[in-house]
Amino acid sequence: MIDINADIISYKSLGNIEIGHDVEFYADELYENFDVEERTWEKSCFSNEVGYELKYIYSLNNGTITICTNCNGRIEELWCNQNYKGKYRNKYKNELYAGITMGELLNLTKNSLFFGVNLFLMTTMVWLLHFLLHGMN
Repeated sequence: MIDINADIISYKSLGNIEIGHDVEFYADELYENFDVEERTWEKSCFSNEVGYELKYIYSLNNGTITICTNCNGRIEELWCNQNYKGKYRNKYKNELYAGITMGELLNLTKNSLFFGVNLFLMTTMVWLLHFLLHGMN
């Protein structure tokens, strides 16, 4: 049963939707219980002749949960936005979730998470500086 309050399980599921399953497994429930927007996405891929892979996107309730499948319907990616209520529970029992504030994030740990946030911010700043100086090239 799809649930926007279900825990996020790394590399496995979001909202009780499992990576690797066929989207048809969830089809009845998707269309009965959610507002579904469908679209396609040409994801860059340099390992084939056309230079992209065709993906199918199913956005539930304005992106609360987004399902990305390959051309055969196999679920490969799951995304959520700030309206998703489930939490990510890691081995340290810290809780991360969509829409977490920076203050809440920094309070989770004082050392390892802070280092990760700093690294992310530094990487973003370097990319922004590169873009300002050199454009998209």
